[in-house]
Amino acid sequence: MNEYLLFLIVSALIYFVYRVVMSFINRMSKKRKYAVNAVNVLKILIRVVTIILYIIALVVIIKIPDEYLVSLTSISGIIIGFAATEIMSQIISGIYIISTKPFGVNDFVQLGDTEGIVLEIGMNYTVVQRIDGTLVKIPNKKILDSKVKNYTIKMKDELEKNDINEDTVEEIKKISESDEKKKKFQISSILSKQSTTNIKKLYKNFSDLILEQEITRYTFEIQVYFDEKPEIMLKKLDSICKKYESVYKYKPLYSITSFGYRATVQFIITCPDALVIVDQQEKLINDLTNVLYQEEGI
Repeated sequence: MNEYLLFLIVSALIYFVYRVVMSFINRMSKKRKYAVNAVNVLKILIRVVTIILYIIALVVIIKIPDEYLVSLTSISGIIIGFAATEIMSQIISGIYIISTKPFGVNDFVQLGDTEGIVLEIGMNYTVVQRIDGTLVKIPNKKILDSKVKNYTIKMKDELEKNDINEDTVEEIKKISESDEKKKKFQISSILSKQSTTNIKKLYKNFSDLILEQEITRYTFEIQVYFDEKPEIMLKKLDSICKKYESVYKYKPLYSITSFGYRATVQFIITCPDALVIVDQQEKLINDLTNVLYQEEGI
């Protein structure tokens, strides 16, 4: 049999085995829910082994003269070395992200120019679902070189950062099933004894938020043309915030960061579930547009 034909047959066989093994790993990882990072490492090892098998098949089947073999080995070494460097760089970046935890799965983040929900943190890349529903795979190395903003806050970390000790949290948990008005008063009374100046300034309804496991605090800005009386425009903004209070569980807040004929309004949305914010964002923007620029006043 011609050596080139034999090499093509062996190459096709190697590729077939590679696809079967990768398909098996994908099915098993979904069925048994193995750790994503472990699966990614296994896939990388299989790819490396496949490349080595191709090289061995090329050297053994095709009789390459020694002078060409040396050159081919050198070039292959450079290519593999470069690829290995890139792979290791991505893996190290992934390990760094997983260990330092600047964000986690299901967090609402901004990674560079991309905003959305983190679906997966792998060894090579992080998968983000953007507000428009599209999926983006961002290389971990690129994330480390980008601006990272996490809108999702773990309340346990926030309490520790603001010197609210565990005894206080336990005391608040005990009264969390009380009458709504009484509960809020009691929690406020307890917090008043703590040094929570910064957190009270950040969260006007912190007495309620303290009972959450985590919250997402998302901010965005819109440009508003004040072509009618400012008080009418502010009433319209208030009506939108009141409408979405039941959607997000907490009433959205807004502030005017610059003022003139065209003002910049910053919205602050607080919600225990980041997915709700993503799902409602398009509807909120449409409602803002319809209410702010409707012909009839409120």
